[in-house]
Amino acid sequence: MKVKLSTAYYDVIQAATGSEALGLAERDMPDIILSSAQLPDQSGAEFLKALKARCGRDAPPTLLFLTESTTEVRLDLLQAGATEILVKPVEEKVLLARLRSILRQHQKERDLRMHLNAACDIGFSEAAETFDMPGTVGLITGGPAAVLRLQNGLRGQFAHKLVTLDPEGALATPNADKTPDMYLLRISAGNLDDMTDLITNLRAAAHSRRKPILAVVAPDAIDSMASILDIGANDVLLEGPDLRELALRLDRQMTATRRACALRDQFRHSLEAAMIDPLTGLYNRRYALPYLERLMDTANRQNRSYAMMLADLDYFKQVNDRHGHASGDKVLCHVAQVLKSCLRQNDMIARIGGEEFLLVMPDCAPSDARHRARQICEAVRKSPTQMAHSAPAVAVTISIGVTLGHPRTDTSKPDIHALLDEADRALYQSKLGGRNTVSFCKQTAA
Repeated sequence: MKVKLSTAYYDVIQAATGSEALGLAERDMPDIILSSAQLPDQSGAEFLKALKARCGRDAPPTLLFLTESTTEVRLDLLQAGATEILVKPVEEKVLLARLRSILRQHQKERDLRMHLNAACDIGFSEAAETFDMPGTVGLITGGPAAVLRLQNGLRGQFAHKLVTLDPEGALATPNADKTPDMYLLRISAGNLDDMTDLITNLRAAAHSRRKPILAVVAPDAIDSMASILDIGANDVLLEGPDLRELALRLDRQMTATRRACALRDQFRHSLEAAMIDPLTGLYNRRYALPYLERLMDTANRQNRSYAMMLADLDYFKQVNDRHGHASGDKVLCHVAQVLKSCLRQNDMIARIGGEEFLLVMPDCAPSDARHRARQICEAVRKSPTQMAHSAPAVAVTISIGVTLGHPRTDTSKPDIHALLDEADRALYQSKLGGRNTVSFCKQTAA
């Protein structure tokens, strides 16, 4: 076994007993463990339990080997936590295909969890995992007899719903709530080519590329199991009369895909939280400045102009002093929405300070920038913030400093800090000029 795996470019470490293997697993954190189901010092089930106790959710996937296979033994080991079970003698191409498939899936989840752990390290918590709701399995068999057998055999085995699909229907882009959570394919020699094409297409389609695919292979197509794994199926099972193992594998794939979806969602929420101002819902400085730098580079390459504005509420400290900070927060949220309503769809707005906002407008001529800035001032002035409990509305005004970015004739990179300084000085002129007004910088740095 070591020679076979080394020839396939795997680094192999060996252990003679379960206890030794547990120590190596904890110390070296291998990508996968291959083990006999009966070790000199413990059973396979005992080893799996101890491995999970030591390594927790970071435990590597496990592939166990049996010399004789019965349904009960396989079910016991799968329920104990085995990732896969193979019966000796194992064809080499099947073994390597299983290894590649397991490692692909394990690496995807490990990468997601690593990214999420990085987000947690900077203060974002991981959501609790809840996977209790039944899912939907799209069943594609190529024949009504196979559909009926699988439907009847799986009925009562698990809580998930089976829906029958044809290959064309599976590839058509459905409504979001109509997409199955995973796909179950029944493959025989008669439909092998069509089903392998379907797997590759499901892996490429936007609505199905992340959905698990489990293939039940008829005895006349057993030689195709390795290739089915390599083209993208998450799991392959030889068809048999007892469907309990199939139900268990379907349930495990359903749990795995929901866990991955939850990790992606949590990671996305963490990224959004890192870029979004929690009070106003606008972008924050962490997002806005890199965005502005990218826009400056792109505009210079494509010979386009743009406008950048710094907007600051007038006498905002008086709002907090007279009405309280809760009212001040409400004013900020209201003004943020007024500002957004004055912008075009591709404009960007961010809150970059206490009562200061950054507005970036791609493809904006000077006359358009002047008109839009004045429109913003007028909109804020005419939109007082309504307070609760019959309290009087709070009216505020805003001052704006504008700078324009123009394509450069040389190849030097525009300076974002110089551009921000120009806008800041223009804003200062608006404050000196009586507030509630717009000022343009006389000479742009871009």
